[in-house]
Amino acid sequence: IKVMADYLGEFLQLDTQTKVLVPPTTKAAFRKRGFSPSWELAKSAGLNVSNNLRRMRQTRDQQVLSYVTRQSNLQGALSLRRPGKYLLFDDVIASGATVREMIREVEFGGGEVSGIVALCSTSPKGANYE
Repeated sequence: IKVMADYLGEFLQLDTQTKVLVPPTTKAAFRKRGFSPSWELAKSAGLNVSNNLRRMRQTRDQQVLSYVTRQSNLQGALSLRRPGKYLLFDDVIASGATVREMIREVEFGGGEVSGIVALCSTSPKGANYE
């Protein structure tokens, strides 16, 4: 994570005032990994990661779901604690469901999305498009 985070921090060159939101991990995913990959990468890159986005309910593992089911799985699962201007960061975008839900919740909560950053995205086949 450290090498990737160093490159990410150099590439983005964000000022310390830019607030970054990462998708809050589920309890099951945290137990499995012992950490949140997106949060660790963003923090290690020196980004100003905010905890203003929280998970309101646990969801199923997105990897096992079809493209169509992924969005409904996340719908209403996140809540913005405090409005503001945020850069959204995720490690991998597969179907886009997580980022779409983050955007929806930030805007619903009175905030603004200043941009979206992801380290990589999967091919449409890998994202279980139907």
